[in-house]
Amino acid sequence: MALFSRLALFAGVLSLGWSSQATAQTAPQCVPLKAVGSEGSVVSKRVSPNTVFFVRDNWNTDFFVPPESRYSQFLVSLTSKTVGSGTRDSAGQELYTIRAYLKYNDSNTDKLFDQSIELPQGVPFDIQLFSRPYEAPYQVNVVVGGERAIGSDYSLTVFGCN
Repeated sequence: MALFSRLALFAGVLSLGWSSQATAQTAPQCVPLKAVGSEGSVVSKRVSPNTVFFVRDNWNTDFFVPPESRYSQFLVSLTSKTVGSGTRDSAGQELYTIRAYLKYNDSNTDKLFDQSIELPQGVPFDIQLFSRPYEAPYQVNVVVGGERAIGSDYSLTVFGCN
């Protein structure tokens, strides 16, 4: 329920910049995207240690963008679920390294977000991404990790919006 409340708030915030003539029909319509290799759209993970030799980390998560859709924007929603074993700040927040990419059919990728963010437990962090004009990505890739977040649990959902 809280996730859909945030979507409604997201749609409302976006509509603030539009003219007073805007109707409910012009507010963005967002739908959750399916995670690649998963049955659903919500992915829950525990941050693993960084890649060492042949042992890979689990920091990458891809979300499938249906080819028939023409989403102009995407909403990445990340929520820290538990405080892990990493070094925390004085408020008990984990420092997550977060990157978000849109992947296109021409083998190009746009990195649209790259920051280290301290996330308090249970407070959603939303990232808004915009696709190229007249080009639709086939995947949204989100990288969540960081040495100070190892052992932390989080949930991740990506929405496509028109």
